[in-house]
Amino acid sequence: MYDKREIVEQKLKELRDQIEKMEKENAELFYNLGIGPHQLEEILNDSTRHSKEAFDFIQKERKALEDILENRLQESRKELAKERPRQAIGGHWILMR
Repeated sequence: MYDKREIVEQKLKELRDQIEKMEKENAELFYNLGIGPHQLEEILNDSTRHSKEAFDFIQKERKALEDILENRLQESRKELAKERPRQAIGGHWILMR
C-alpha cells in the first residue's frame, strides 16, 4: 500500500510527464507554423491582421482560457491551504516605520 509521499511523488511524475508532452507538442506546433511563441502573440494581438469577427473571437477564446487557468490556480491554492497549516515564522517580529 502506498503512503502519502509515494502517492504525491507518483502524481508529480505524472504531471511532469504531461508537461513534457505538452512542451514537445508546442515546440512541434511552432516549428510547423514557422514562428515562435512571441510572434504568435503579436499576430493574435494585431487587430489589423484579422476581420473584426475573427479578432473578437480570438479575444473571447483568450479570455475563456485565462479564466480557466485562473480558476484552476485558485482551486490549487485552496487545496494547498487546506493541507498545510499556517506556520509562524519563528515568533520574531520586525518593526518598521
